[in-house]
Amino acid sequence: MTKDLNLDTILYQNGSRLTLGEILQGYHNNANILKTHTEDEGIHTPTEFVDNTSFNKWYVDTTNGNDNNDGSTSGKAWKTIQRAFNQMNHKKYLLTQTIQLADGTYNETPSLVRFDGSFNLLGNSANATAVHITKGIKIDRVKDNCFLDYIKISNASARGVDFSHLGFLRLRYCDISVTGNAVAFWVQNTIFSQVMNCTLNAAASASTYSGVSSIGTFCSIQSSTLNSGGAPQIYSESGIVFLDSPTYSQISGTTYPYRLGQGGQVLPAGLDLIKMWDWYKAQNP
Repeated sequence: MTKDLNLDTILYQNGSRLTLGEILQGYHNNANILKTHTEDEGIHTPTEFVDNTSFNKWYVDTTNGNDNNDGSTSGKAWKTIQRAFNQMNHKKYLLTQTIQLADGTYNETPSLVRFDGSFNLLGNSANATAVHITKGIKIDRVKDNCFLDYIKISNASARGVDFSHLGFLRLRYCDISVTGNAVAFWVQNTIFSQVMNCTLNAAASASTYSGVSSIGTFCSIQSSTLNSGGAPQIYSESGIVFLDSPTYSQISGTTYPYRLGQGGQVLPAGLDLIKMWDWYKAQNP
């Protein structure tokens, strides 16, 4: 029977188990070394193996691109992010894939499902709002690493970003906003997620919504801004949200700081992360 990616997953570097402390100290910066292994990897079984040792970068341009192009250069860019994701859906790649997005507004909800490998989705490093995805993004079952940098993501009526069953997730310099009754940043059953230098905005006032929802995940929030329209800033269920900036006291001082479910925790910086991880495992055997 297929088993979903869960807390029994172990992190490896060249066959040796990594501690959480090692990951936080920077081992994860190399997108090729972090691998995930489960008791049954059937959920990751690709329909096609791709040896991409000679090529691993794709280009998307919503203004000048065409999905009939091959995506190999900026002059032959695809028009939609979904076309790039279709290149990877249900496939296994040897090398990390990089998708470079040209400036513009992408009126789509790109979805990546069951990708065996690592990938980067990159916007404009000089202007983090120049690349705008207007209908959210969904990524499910990426075996290794998933990095999103310099992208603005919004949604009027659903989650801004919806991530589940990933190895390692990192968002940097992203602006994520939802205007309806929805969660800005949703991550579930992911081993480790890191939000750095991001702005997360949720307009909902109902207690069932939040700026950040972390379920069954160790989530680190660093140098970021959280805004909500009255809903809790953070919802943590069966996992840990570790706060660097905003600080724990800043969140605690808001009208609706956070909501906890099934042993979830929101914790301040300065704690022993190895002890936190041991506690997390004990609570979720």
